Formats: sequence, structure tokens, C-alpha cells
Amino acid sequence: MMTFKGWKKPFSALAGGALSSPARRVLPLLVPALLTACNQVEPSAPPQAEPMPDVVPLPPGLASVLVKGQDFIAYSTTPCFGFCPVFDAVLLADGTEYFNGHQHAAQQGLTRRQLDPAVFRQASQILQQTDFFTLPGNITNHSEDGSGPAEVCQHYRTDGPSVQISARSGQLSKSVDYYTGCSSNSITDRAALASEQLREILRLDELAVSKR
Repeated sequence: MMTFKGWKKPFSALAGGALSSPARRVLPLLVPALLTACNQVEPSAPPQAEPMPDVVPLPPGLASVLVKGQDFIAYSTTPCFGFCPVFDAVLLADGTEYFNGHQHAAQQGLTRRQLDPAVFRQASQILQQTDFFTLPGNITNHSEDGSGPAEVCQHYRTDGPSVQISARSGQLSKSVDYYTGCSSNSITDRAALASEQLREILRLDELAVSKR
């Protein structure tokens, strides 16, 4: 049986005779480098970038009054079969509110007024409580491609107005088109609650509805 000394000699001979002098100098440096390279673990892939926030559309008459990047809550209504007030409104984080009255609105044209900044915080709480930022963007009596009823609006009545609510709060942004004739499920209930409570906290009927 070959002892430790017995198999050590060939390696000594190889290092001393079979390898040239330059090789003997390079080998001690090369072997550790090869072992290090074999033991290296490939670095993990960099984390995926977060998706960009939704683009929040605003009515043309109000887009020009917004400070770029400022948080806001916008509320717009469409005509109905009747005398529903049609208007656009936007509340900025500092309490500045712009109201643009159209058809059947008590206040016609663009109006600016200053509300308490606490109103914006209260409105933001409404969005959180109703999980507004997780609502579908389309809650109407037609699917987004116009082909027929959307799944979230299986029960609806005709001739009602729609409400468009858009909001940006920090890294969150969302725009929801909600037809008020939609009903009978948790999604439409949340949209209706957000619409009603926002309209009240933003005091929109003070400018939209005629006092009689």
C-alpha cells in the first residue's frame, strides 16, 4: 500500500523537474485564483422596478390650474335624463378648491375658493375607508371596449349620471368612472359610498345645486 510519503514524491518531482521555472512561479498563484472562481456564487438579479402609477386624467378646464405633482382629489359629473348638475371640481392638498360649473349647475364657470386643509385629509380618509385605490377603473353600464355590460355592473338602471373620481395621494393614483345606476354588489356599493361622502365633504352642492 502506498504511504503518504509514497504519493507525495511524484508531485515533488513534477513541481521540481517537469515544470519549468516560470510555471513553478505561476502555479501557486493560479491555483487559489481558480478555487476562488469556482466557489463564487452568481449575484442575484436586481429587483424589478416598481410599476409607474396610473395616469390620472383631469377635465381640461381644471388641468391648467393644478400644480404639477401636487396631491389632489377631482370629482366630475355627467348629464342625466333630467336636470342633474354637470360640473368638474378639484381639491388640492392645501385646501384650495376649483369648481367649474356647466349644465344645470348653480355656479356657472370656473370658481376658486379656499377650504380648510383638514378637508383634504378627511376626503383622503374616505378614499382609504372605501378602498378607492383598489376599485376597477370602469364601473359603468358598458365594458371598456363598448361591447356590452361590464361584469361589475350586472344590475343597472338607465338615464342616470356618471361620476368620475380621480385622486393622487403620495405614490397612489387612481381614476374611476362610476355610473350611478350600477348597483347590487360590493364594488358598486364602495363606489357609491365614496361618491356620496366625497360630494358632501367637498361641499360641492353649495355650488352645484340651486338654493330654492
